Amino acid sequence: MFEADKPIRHVENDEYGRKKYVDNLAYAILTDDDSDGLIVGVEGEWGSGKTSIKNMLIERLQQMPLPSRKTHLIEFDAWMYSRSGEVVSALFSEISAGLSPRLKWYQRLRVRLSGYRGRAFKHAVQLGLDILGACPFPTNVNIAMAVVSWGFQALSEELSNDTLQGGTMSGRGAKTADNLRQTRDVLKRNLNSQSDRIVVFIDDLDRLLDDEIGSLIQAVKAVGDLPHVTYVLFYDKSYVAQALDKVSHDRGVEFLEKIVQIPAVVPELSLSDLHKSLKNEILRIGWRDNLSLGREQDIFNQCICPFIRSKRDMMRFLNDFRLYYAALGDDVELLDLAGITALRIFCSELYRWIGEKRNYLTDLEFVDNNSGMYVDRQRKKQKTLEHEIQDARDAGIFNGFPANWKEIVRVLFPFANKALGKQNLSRVPDSYRAICKKDHVDTYFRLVPSPENISEKRYKKFVCEINLDNAQPDADLMQVAYSPRLKGRIGRYLYRDTQQNARRMCMLLRFYLKHHFLIDLQFPLSTVEKYFYPYVLNLFELACEKRWNSANAEALLQECIDNENIGAFPIDIYLAMLCGLRSLPAQEEDWQRNRLSEIWDVEVGWHLGARSQMPSELDKKVDWGIYVDRFEKKVLSLAKKQLQDKGRDSLPVHLSFYDLRLTIAMLGWLFKDVPDALTDALLALRKYADEDQFVFLSAAALVIEQDDGSYAVDVQTAKHLFKSADYLNMVNSYVNDNELQHKTDRRYEQQLHHAAYAFALKGNGIVIQNGKVQVTADQANNVLKNWGIDG
Repeated sequence: MFEADKPIRHVENDEYGRKKYVDNLAYAILTDDDSDGLIVGVEGEWGSGKTSIKNMLIERLQQMPLPSRKTHLIEFDAWMYSRSGEVVSALFSEISAGLSPRLKWYQRLRVRLSGYRGRAFKHAVQLGLDILGACPFPTNVNIAMAVVSWGFQALSEELSNDTLQGGTMSGRGAKTADNLRQTRDVLKRNLNSQSDRIVVFIDDLDRLLDDEIGSLIQAVKAVGDLPHVTYVLFYDKSYVAQALDKVSHDRGVEFLEKIVQIPAVVPELSLSDLHKSLKNEILRIGWRDNLSLGREQDIFNQCICPFIRSKRDMMRFLNDFRLYYAALGDDVELLDLAGITALRIFCSELYRWIGEKRNYLTDLEFVDNNSGMYVDRQRKKQKTLEHEIQDARDAGIFNGFPANWKEIVRVLFPFANKALGKQNLSRVPDSYRAICKKDHVDTYFRLVPSPENISEKRYKKFVCEINLDNAQPDADLMQVAYSPRLKGRIGRYLYRDTQQNARRMCMLLRFYLKHHFLIDLQFPLSTVEKYFYPYVLNLFELACEKRWNSANAEALLQECIDNENIGAFPIDIYLAMLCGLRSLPAQEEDWQRNRLSEIWDVEVGWHLGARSQMPSELDKKVDWGIYVDRFEKKVLSLAKKQLQDKGRDSLPVHLSFYDLRLTIAMLGWLFKDVPDALTDALLALRKYADEDQFVFLSAAALVIEQDDGSYAVDVQTAKHLFKSADYLNMVNSYVNDNELQHKTDRRYEQQLHHAAYAFALKGNGIVIQNGKVQVTADQANNVLKNWGIDG
């Protein structure tokens, strides 16, 4: 998980410009006089990249062989032996292992004898081995280095706990010291007899306990200070010097400087290089190529960079950030989480204040809303935030905050701009799960995402990955399909005008047309709205934006014309209406839309694009009049098929009351001059609706206001749809229960339609053409007065 903390192994992977430093250090190690041994100290704070430098240094030394000398490179990880009590012994054992060739037992015996000083005994044993026919050494074995390897192992054994503890017995201490001195002398003589260079890398020295640091450095200097042996120590100077104070009378720095002959301080990164590397790591974590201009770049500059002053800071931040992003990545925005993580690590007071006041800092709603109630609530919330900030100022809470705390809050929470005396910024896109969104802010203050929220992974899978043509809908799938936030995700993932995205949008369209009215599943009310039109028509809204071309919008229109699924009938009605409005002159289109709103309290959306917003190419190339004709024919064709199908009287899922009212209003507009067509369409629509709602709303649709203000009531068509007595009883019930106002959304024009219809069904009014009954405006108004409704 924490790959940023993993040291690099190759110079080519270095992002901090340390190649020259490594090359110079490698050259110094290879060319410096090592006849009496050499100790190099690579000094750097924790997190400064010392282990990466060690790996690059080894690589460069392997690539820079000396023509006359062989270099043996040996790594010793001191931390592995911490608390074992054998760290010094382990050092020389590791050196021995790194130098030792693979030999058979009698060859190893010959090596040991080569370093033995007793000539008579040595010759006697060697003669025995020759008599036994022992083989000579392989040609690739350096006998001198094999002897050196044995010498280091002997030194390790002399320094092991077992040997040293045995030396504490009476009379054994002096002998142990003599043996150690003799072993070292033999090893020193054998090293002088050959010319190979031995380089030992001791990493993580500063991770040892204080006494272990002292013991290891003393051993390197006093025992391991041998010819042709170079030790390269990697450590944090301040920490090691503090540990050496205990063995040097508080003169640890001087002691260390006396031991280390070549100190090599790790070069510090410039802040620009450090921040560039930090940005790359953040993007790598989020699988991103770059930051978007604007808010994301501002978060990086204002909320993160001021706190990252060293590589240690960067590693501390990245390790923590990775943990939280791994847990929350599907439910947060990358830079929002990075910004609040930086505050939690480096500025806990400001983080705590934001956490406590987060409900005042966020937008009220997930989506933009320009209603008066919304604006009023926003204004009140703004005032409350201003008071909170002033109270914090008066209490001196901000005194301990960083100097740019206002910029930090402003960037993370644009809503707070006015309270901070700044110009308000543009809103964050609704598809973003930003920290400034009321619905998402709590996620940034916990390690586990809320089970009530739909994860981004599920949204992306539904929009981009699942084969929806073959998918079997279940509760989880339908919860995503009917999330009110799905529109933002479709816009986010399918915003590019590509053939693949166009095909995906057609697949989404087929999914809704196939399943909406047949799958009756229950969902949490807080995450799902089971309306039909918005989810289907959002696809058309996206296709008519400026970054799409007319071919893709027409592909969706054609998909609906060709589709025979149960959801095709209501959507074809809606599209016939949309195309019909688009085929009108602009002024006439606006008047018709306003008229529908006045009477029915419904709005036919701009899902085929507002003229001022849609690309001119789309408006010019699409012949809306042809599509009106095609969709009207399709509606009537589906209506006849459904009337002939006696297998299902009602569907498991009905249109909502609003959707039904909208659909019936559109049918009345489309077929107002074709009674038979209107009758067939309404009869086919019946299975999509609750029966009482259907009777109530279809009756109003059969009333048409004339130019003189009177009403033409289609009584004959009503006889095919419902019984007059049923409608009259329903209306009387609504009147007696004071429900009529609610059912008509207090629209007086709509109430007049019901009044005219009730008047005509009672045998009143004048019969005109096609069996319609004319009801005057006064007659309709009198009915409403009798019902207790006064316009």
